Amino acid sequence: MARKGRRATFEEKVFAIRLLEQGASPDRVAEVLDVGRESVFRWKRQAQEGGVKALRIKKAPGRPRRLSPG
Repeated sequence: MARKGRRATFEEKVFAIRLLEQGASPDRVAEVLDVGRESVFRWKRQAQEGGVKALRIKKAPGRPRRLSPG
């Protein structure tokens, strides 16, 4: 099981996709990268739908500021 709160880097995600393309099982990829199995399946789906660019980490926009910079 993956460590809670850990985020995989873009490079790790690309490595996971390469391993899958070479015939590694999703369970083995998850074990090697110390991530959850569902993460591997999610990355695979994202890569299939949007290519490698879809694996980039996106920042959440969050709430708008209430105070002005001044």
